[in-house]
Amino acid sequence: LGWLTLHEYDNTDACMEAVRKRCDKIYATHLGVKSYSLYELDLTQSVALVFGNEHSGVAEECLKYCDGNFIIPQVGMVQSLNISVACAITLYEAFRQRSLAGFYDGTSKLPESEWKELAEKWGMIE
Repeated sequence: LGWLTLHEYDNTDACMEAVRKRCDKIYATHLGVKSYSLYELDLTQSVALVFGNEHSGVAEECLKYCDGNFIIPQVGMVQSLNISVACAITLYEAFRQRSLAGFYDGTSKLPESEWKELAEKWGMIE
């Protein structure tokens, strides 16, 4: 996995606390009492997105850390999507919002030192 930095946890509390330190908002795909449409979320913020599996969804232990729930609006009898499809749709919406906000103008948003560290780690520079 050349373009990802993976962080593995075996404890939900430790994982979500680490995510909270890096992100301003955490949203989960969950049909809760108050679930927002994906298209109502501001994905130009520093956000983490939590996806559950098709059978049991996002664990309650994880939901307690989330700032809100979101759904991908659908019509018909099925109210959930395969996780890979849900991720793709959500990430594309984040890309669309960020693109409109000027995030991808060709300049790096990372501090120079962090960009160089990642570039070396991922083999982009020697």
